[in-house]
Formats: sequence, structure tokens, C-alpha cells
Amino acid sequence: MSELSFEDKLNLVKVRLNTLDRYPSVEQLDFILHPIDKPCYLKACPGSGKTEVVGIKAAYEISKWKNYFSGIAVLSFTKNASKEIAERIKKFGGTNATQHPHFIGTIDSWLHGYILHPFAHKATGYKGKNSDKSYRLIDNEEKYDFLASFKTTISYKPYPTCAWVNDYYFECSEPVELQSQSRYLDLTAIDATVKKALQENKSKFLKAGLATYADAEFLCYYLLKKNPSILSNLVNRFPIMIIDECQDLSNNQLELLKLLNQAGSVIHFVGDNNQSIYEFKKVYVEKINAFILENKLVEKLLTKNFRSNQKIVNVCIGLEKYNTGIEPQKIIGNESELLSVSCIFWEYTASELPMLPQRFIDFIKSQNENIKEDERKISIRKSAILSRAHSTLSEFRSQPTSELSKVEMLATGLLCWANNPRTGKDMQNALHLIGKSISLLAYNGNGKHQHQFCPDDYSPIEWRNQLSDLIINITITSNGIYPFTG
Repeated sequence: MSELSFEDKLNLVKVRLNTLDRYPSVEQLDFILHPIDKPCYLKACPGSGKTEVVGIKAAYEISKWKNYFSGIAVLSFTKNASKEIAERIKKFGGTNATQHPHFIGTIDSWLHGYILHPFAHKATGYKGKNSDKSYRLIDNEEKYDFLASFKTTISYKPYPTCAWVNDYYFECSEPVELQSQSRYLDLTAIDATVKKALQENKSKFLKAGLATYADAEFLCYYLLKKNPSILSNLVNRFPIMIIDECQDLSNNQLELLKLLNQAGSVIHFVGDNNQSIYEFKKVYVEKINAFILENKLVEKLLTKNFRSNQKIVNVCIGLEKYNTGIEPQKIIGNESELLSVSCIFWEYTASELPMLPQRFIDFIKSQNENIKEDERKISIRKSAILSRAHSTLSEFRSQPTSELSKVEMLATGLLCWANNPRTGKDMQNALHLIGKSISLLAYNGNGKHQHQFCPDDYSPIEWRNQLSDLIINITITSNGIYPFTG
């Protein structure tokens, strides 16, 4: 394959796909044409078109697939990421490319659908209900009343302290160990008797058909390890696996993949270990690196950042070197520089956080004044503020402020309502702002602030219903009011 020209390689891909609206780079094409039966690690820098190239790779391989009873599993960590990949596979390979026998979705949905729900009862003795032996998944943050029967008393002094059964899970290790998933539960500080009680209550919990997401991973691992025939059938069903965002694999997920790999699955990793963000999942980057080395995954690189200019790339490389002490690989920023200043560091207090969007807009406007060509000016509509967590976005998108005008209150309230995912705080702030805006516009500000500024002519329930109807009507796209386009 290496002796072929770029054009010849490109034609090999194009002839297999429904469409290819842009040409892949040399690096991207190298990964796309890498033999699917040889494990590979695509180390992709930020902005390198990773999702696009995974979609092309999957569509290309699926187009050549001949087996009707086994398929390729393309797995990521979030529904949004999986949806993005699936849409690209359909785009390049057609609508049938994502259908049986292949699977494109989250790691959780794959584990639950093919291992947990059909087979986990064999490992726990769960009897099921009405012939249904699938598991009920419980979030580790939830504290339902029915979970109280599985609580374990940790200590009695100075007052009784208990651990909920979804505060911890079994780690896939030899021997099996308990691992905390609560900041309030320190398992290193408890004695053997309490640990035994924790294990017994967790076993009762699992036998009752209940599991946290971490428990589900352990059950899948334990089941496959104790049932080689099920493991073998699963490998035959999915002999090829592509793991997107591999840097976010938890220890239990990684141990599961080891079992599959040892049984014959060919596993491809896509991601960059320097971009791991899920510390709460007990991600061990060194174990992921060890998996790559031990299983001889061929390393492929995507080193061109099509999203950022070189100045921004250099700042990120500098931060990486500072944090790791390791010289990072060279990344090329492909975006042209519109401004002399590409990276700005702003400091702010908690009270100033809601003002950041306006500060950002004002900064863009000031920079545009120095750009003569209209086509090179920065479009505010195409600009974005990125945050590591949705809670931060909610803070400056949702927080009411007394400095807003009546119309700005209405607009900000609609933005709160449009938050995705929408939290209870978002809805509360939206109703507060829109209620206050309408109260000022139509009722001279007369209204009870504790009930979304409800005027005297309405009951609080009637007022909330009115606000709800108003939001629904305003946000109908055909009415041309929201989303804002001006």
C-alpha cells in the first residue's frame, strides 16, 4: 500500500463510498487504509478531524464487509459523540452502513445490550421479574428509599455513619477489590469487618437485579471471565472494535477489552491520552499506554490542527509540557491568523462570571475595528464560548442580573430555556427572567417576585402556565422570533 501514490490511495477510498466531499490529508488517508485486521492506535491532536476520519474509516471498512452474522463495533463515550460518528458513517457509506450486523453507539449501550441484560443474571443469581432478567441501572448519585436496605454502617462514633450501596463498586482486579465512587467514602480507612459487610450488601444489591454503571462493567467482566463460551461468541459477533476517545477508558472498561482482545477481537484505539478528562471514572492513562504497547497497536498520527492557528497550538503544547514534563509531539496549526493577539488570559471573580459573554462580544467588536477587509472580520454568530463542564455554562448563560433591560431579560430567559441539557436551575432562571420582563412591560413591574413576578390578576399556577405558553409560542421557529438571527 505504501508504494501507491496519494491519488491512487484516494481512489481506493472514493470508489467504496457514497460521497467524499473533501479530500482527506495524507495522515488521515494513511489511517483509513490501515488494514482493519491489524490493531492500530490513532493518536489524534485536537482539531485534527478525528470524528470525520473515524466515520470515513468505518464506512470504508463496512463497504467491504461480507459477513452477515458478525460486524464492526464503533464505540464512543457519549450519545452525542456516537451520533456524530453514526451520521458521518451514513453520509459516506449510506443509511444501511449503520445497521445490522454492525453497531455504532456508546460503550455502555453495547455492554448493556450484548452482555449485561441478556447474561448477567447467570453471574449473580438474579431471578428476574415476569421472565425479564434485564438489570435496572441506578445512578451513583441517587439515594432512593428502597436503597436504604443495602446500606452499610461504617462507624458509630461520634455518630452513626453509613455507606450507600451505590457509593462503591467492585474493581476488575486480582483479587477483586472495592473502589469508592463517592468523595465522602474513604475505603482505605475502614477495617476488614466493614469491608466484608460492604461486599455482602453489594452482592445482595446485584442479586436483586440492580446495578450502577460501574457495577455493570464489573458484572460484564466477571461473566465473560467465568463463561468462555459467551466470550467466544461475543468475539465472533464483533471481531473488530474501534474505540473512540480511548483516553477516557476506565480501568474496568480496559480490563473488559483485555478479555476480548485475548479471545481474538482486533481492537483499534482512537484518541489522545493527553486529552483525558474523566478523572472521576478512575481513568489510568498509564494502563491505557501499557495496553497499547503490550498488544502492539500500530501508532498512526494526526498532527494537523485544522481548528486553530499556530499561536494557539503553541500555547497548548506549552501547557502540556508544563503538566507532563514530556516534550509533546509537534502539532501544526492550519488556521490562518486573523489577529496579532490569538490567546488572551482573563481573570475574573465569581460575581463577574455572568458578564463574560458580553465581555467576549465587546472584545470581538473591538478587534473587528482593526480588520479592514469585511470577509476577514470575526462573525459573532459563528463564535463560541467553550467550557469544560455544563455547570459553568449555566452560570454565565443563566444567572439573572439586575443590569438587564426588559428586552434583554426576555432574551436571556429564552437562552436559559434553550440550554441543552436543561437543568432545574435553567428553568427556574428562565421563568424568573421572562416573568419579570413581562411584568415590567405590561404590569408596571407589579408582581410577586417569589412567584416569577406574578401580577395580582393571576394565580401563581395561571401565571406559570401563561409563561410556559409564551415560551412555546416564541420558540416555534416558523414564527421567526427565536432562535435569534439578528
